[in-house]
Amino acid sequence: MARGDGSITKKGTGVWLVQVSFGRDPVTGKLKRSSRTVRGTKADARKVRDKLRAEYESGLKADGGKTTFRELCEFYMASLRESGKVKESTLKSYASHIRFMCEFVGDVPLEKLDVMAVEGLFRAMREKRASQGRRFGGTTQHSYFVTLKAVLSKAVSYDLILRNPCDRMDAPKKDKSERRSLSEADMARLLARLEECEREAAGEAERIARERAERRSGASCLKVAGLSEQSRLRLVMFLLATGARLGEGLALEWRDVDFIRGTVDIREAKTDAGRRTIALDSRAMAGLREWRGRQMDYLLELSGDLSSRFVFCSNTGTALDKNNIEHWWAIWRKENGFAGLKLHELRHTQATQLLAHGVDVKTVQSRLGHSSASVTLDFYSHAVPENDKNAAELFGMIAAGGGKTARIIELKTA
Repeated sequence: MARGDGSITKKGTGVWLVQVSFGRDPVTGKLKRSSRTVRGTKADARKVRDKLRAEYESGLKADGGKTTFRELCEFYMASLRESGKVKESTLKSYASHIRFMCEFVGDVPLEKLDVMAVEGLFRAMREKRASQGRRFGGTTQHSYFVTLKAVLSKAVSYDLILRNPCDRMDAPKKDKSERRSLSEADMARLLARLEECEREAAGEAERIARERAERRSGASCLKVAGLSEQSRLRLVMFLLATGARLGEGLALEWRDVDFIRGTVDIREAKTDAGRRTIALDSRAMAGLREWRGRQMDYLLELSGDLSSRFVFCSNTGTALDKNNIEHWWAIWRKENGFAGLKLHELRHTQATQLLAHGVDVKTVQSRLGHSSASVTLDFYSHAVPENDKNAAELFGMIAAGGGKTARIIELKTA
C-alpha cells in the first residue's frame, strides 16, 4: 500500500478502524499516522479515510485536530511570553480568559471546536456567571471572543485545524456604555474633597513617621506609611486635570514632567496618537511641584532609595498596581459622596466640559490622544449642541447683513 493510501480494518459489526500513514517526522523520526474509529458502513469508513488524506494534503498535521484546546492555549501563551511584545497586564488578561474557557472546553479536541461548539461555550459561560450572581455583559463577552479568535488563529497557523470557527461568527456586541461626566459644581466638590483627604493623609503619615523615629532610634525602614494613599489621591487629581487614561497616569515618571513649560509627556500609550504632550493648568502644576518635594522627603526614610521615578508610587517607591487602585477607588468614592463614579469618567468629564465651553475639537482630540477628530466627535457630540446653536445664530446674523460686531463677538466667545 502506497504511503498515504490508508487502510480500513473491520473491528466488529459496523465498526471500522481507519489508518493513514504519512511517513516519519523529520525531527523526531516517529511515524506520522492518523487513525479514526468509524461506526457505520465501509463506505462511511472510506469517506473518513479520504477526508484524512485531503486534510494532510492541504497542509494539516496528522492528528493535529486531536490536540486539546488546553494544550493549544499552553503553546499560545508560551509564544506570547517568548515574543516579549505583549505587556504583562495583557498576558494576565488573556490567561484569565483562557482559564474560564478551559473550564468548559479545555479537554475538547480542536477538531470538535466548530461554530456550534463556540456558541455553546459562550452560552455555558453566561449561565455560569448568572448562577454566581455576576454579570457577563456584551463588552466582557466581546473581549473573550477576541482572545478565543486569537488562540484559534494560532491553531490554523500551526496547521492543527483548517479554519478558525470564529471567522464565521459575529463577535458579541459591546455594551453601549453611558458616558457620564461631572458637572462644574461636582468637579469643584471632588477636587476640594481630594485635597482635603490628601492633607489628612499627609498629617497621618507625619504622625506615624514621628512614632517610628522614636521607636527605631535611627534604624532604616523599607517603606513609608501613607505614601501610597497620598499618591492615589494625587493620581485622581491628575486624571481630572488631564483627561489621561488610568494606565497612562500610573506609568507617568518624573522625567515626563516639565515644570518650566508646564507640561507632561504621555509615553505609555498603544498608538502614536496616544503618545502626546499635555499642558497642565497652573494649579495642577503647582500641586505636582509641591508633591515632588514632599515625595522626596518621604523617600529619604527608605534604605538606599532617595527618590522614585514614578510620580505616583507605592509605600516602597514602586509603581502603583492598577487593580489595587480600582479597588481603593471603589471604596473611596462611596465614602466621600461620589458613589458609582468611575475613574474613566474623569476622562469623559475633561472632554465634555472642554467641548461644551467652546474648545475646538482638534485640541480636545490631542489632549485625549484620539487617532482623529472624528473619533472625538463620535464619543462626545452630545457636548456641543449649545455651540452649534450659537453658530446657527451667528450665521443667521451674518446672512441678514445687519449683525452688530459686539453681538458677533459675544456669540463667538460664548
